[in-house]
Amino acid sequence: MQSESYRSHCPAVSAPFRIRGSVIVQRPSSNWTFSAASVTPLWLNTKTEAGSSCFRIIRANVFRSARLANLDSDRNLILYHGHRHLTAFRARCNAKIALALRLGKPYLLGKTGNPMGRHSAIEWTDHTFNPWWGCVKVSPACAHCYAEAWSKRVGLDLWSEISPRRFFSEIHWNEPLTWDRAAARERVRRRVFCASMADVFEIRDDLISWRKKLWDLIERTPNLDWLLLTKRPENAQSAVPWGKRWPSNVWLGTTVENQEWARRRIPYLAKTPAAVRFLSCEPLLGPLDLSPWVSSIHWVIVGGESGHHARPLDPMWVLAMRDQATSAGIAFHFKQWGEWKSLDGIMRRMGKKAAGRILEGRFWDQLPAEHRVQRP
Repeated sequence: MQSESYRSHCPAVSAPFRIRGSVIVQRPSSNWTFSAASVTPLWLNTKTEAGSSCFRIIRANVFRSARLANLDSDRNLILYHGHRHLTAFRARCNAKIALALRLGKPYLLGKTGNPMGRHSAIEWTDHTFNPWWGCVKVSPACAHCYAEAWSKRVGLDLWSEISPRRFFSEIHWNEPLTWDRAAARERVRRRVFCASMADVFEIRDDLISWRKKLWDLIERTPNLDWLLLTKRPENAQSAVPWGKRWPSNVWLGTTVENQEWARRRIPYLAKTPAAVRFLSCEPLLGPLDLSPWVSSIHWVIVGGESGHHARPLDPMWVLAMRDQATSAGIAFHFKQWGEWKSLDGIMRRMGKKAAGRILEGRFWDQLPAEHRVQRP
């Protein structure tokens, strides 16, 4: 496609949003994307209605001036002008941005207008839910935390013991109730990953009431299976209110990136009475021997690291994990190779999309069989 670059300016709009700055645009195809990073990152996909008189936006950033006025100039809210449908287009975008901000979470709005939380891009879940944002790094898997990078990108400092956590409105907390009603109508069970931007078992005084709110929400959504993933499984039993009889829709998982952290974390996981106990070996940073705990694990998720500083994933580690899981009757899910992939025995940096998620000629998307799971 022939491209032509422009640099232009657009006047500001009324609070709480400002549209200003510059943007590089290209001549359009029939479909194009407005991409923006706001207080919560956001993608807006729109089909053009202006034909050849519109452009495809390459880079644009959004912020709420009242909250993030100290951002650098290159993080200003950016849009373009120059075609006859700008006013209507800007109004549609601001309406979608406002909705994403009000819900307080990463959002994906395409032709269907569905949020990222409702139809998650993560292969092993249907929805994602974050009761708050923020955490503290505790092990090597945290070194290049995507959640920390995401929050910093939008000007929020949430990743330390002294940093605040970000909490959300009732609109956000009501979303799972909607998902639960939809699952009941469809007579299916849906999985909810909790949390992609936090650890629900982080111990802080300001999280106690919000964690209680989460437990109440879980009990009110019996058609949803809640996948609680933590790097702090030692806190799980004391943090929940259920004693030895956890709700049947609670799955508990822990991250194990190498043998040392498997040794530290899996014994705590194995003692919990969660309906499903699973491991997230992503990023997998070394070989793992799961033999001491295979009778206590129902599901294993393996994946490589993505991002600029991604560490390579050795194919032999993945194959060993798959073989251990399948031989023990444990469901196995291979999520991705990450940034690196072995080609002809040489690790090459290809990018996550190009590397894909095929392992020995197929996808591995197994899930734990509900009726096979036994409580300890």
